[in-house]
Amino acid sequence: NINGINYFIINSASYQWHDTKISAERYPLEFRNKAPFPSGLEHMSFYKDPLYCFVTINSAGEFLLKGVKSEWVVPPPPNPTSPSVRFGRMDSPSISDYKIVLKNS
Repeated sequence: NINGINYFIINSASYQWHDTKISAERYPLEFRNKAPFPSGLEHMSFYKDPLYCFVTINSAGEFLLKGVKSEWVVPPPPNPTSPSVRFGRMDSPSISDYKIVLKNS
């Protein structure tokens, strides 16, 4: 909430880029066999499923955001410079649920 305005960032795919390579062998075989393993993927962590959410605004004046959860295909390696470490929030393959009571003006 910034100046009375609620903002949401909804992330559907992971953008976890790592300085160190993740060995292709750490990815499940079914993931590696879907397509050739392109260069660069060994630096990324992926969600198993895309993320999305449902938004409901009900007659009680509530804004409800219901997010979905997935899991990492391969968890990201520890990175001391990641935003999750710098800002004290864990990177997660999920969208959190939110509830906001809307005010009449």
